[in-house]
Amino acid sequence: MQVAGLGPSSVELLISFLTVTITFSSLVNAKQSTLSTIPTPLSGNASLTHYDLPLGGYVASCGCGGNSSYYPTAALSQGAYGSTTSSGPGCGQCFNLTLNSAYKATPPFNIPVEQRPWIVVKITDSCPKPPLYDPGRTWCGATRDKTNMAGTFFHFDLSSPSPSIPLSWFPTPNETTYGYSDFGVWLIEFSSVSCSNWAGYQNDTASIVDPSLEGVGSTACCPTDPLTTNQICPATSLKVGDASPPKVANKFLFMFSVFIWGVIVR
Repeated sequence: MQVAGLGPSSVELLISFLTVTITFSSLVNAKQSTLSTIPTPLSGNASLTHYDLPLGGYVASCGCGGNSSYYPTAALSQGAYGSTTSSGPGCGQCFNLTLNSAYKATPPFNIPVEQRPWIVVKITDSCPKPPLYDPGRTWCGATRDKTNMAGTFFHFDLSSPSPSIPLSWFPTPNETTYGYSDFGVWLIEFSSVSCSNWAGYQNDTASIVDPSLEGVGSTACCPTDPLTTNQICPATSLKVGDASPPKVANKFLFMFSVFIWGVIVR
């Protein structure tokens, strides 16, 4: 092949340059995907809040059966959930959550080890990060490089009050001492467990995709027991993590391209 203005050796250099550029671009794209989600370890520390979830027929982000809200469920922080829309890799996973202490309570409120309440929940919803706030200042906006407001990379938003998790499940502060009746935010320990330990495991209307969402083109995903079957839901969106590292890489790729091209045509 002969390119106008370039000798054979220059053409070979040009082909090599294009090959390197394409390969580097692929690595950058792979890095973008890697940065999109936060891998959830089998156990670790997290923060926890609680929110009201409608009962009877309500279907959350994962698409799990409407009756799932009658059993212990939770929303998982967006990075660990693995998607910004619809279902994600976090869907259907079950975790044992154990309360340790109230977040920034004054005076400190630490629960004795033998008295710490625990519960097994199934992830049926996503706790999204507010797009207008610094991810480090939200509960659910942690990225691989930034923890959330409580200093953790993971957050669970427990569906409570509900028939399975009444507010009385949480230790109650002395209103005279603390000035409120609900701590609201907790520091916890979590561990991944088989969903056979979940209270709704035997109920098919709670532990699988809601029938109304089945069919071609549906993004609903609610595996019965991901830890045992290794069935992981796909991410319906990968724009979850901090996008700044890929942007830096793309700038480097552009500068690298200009430099190599200058060497070739010199």
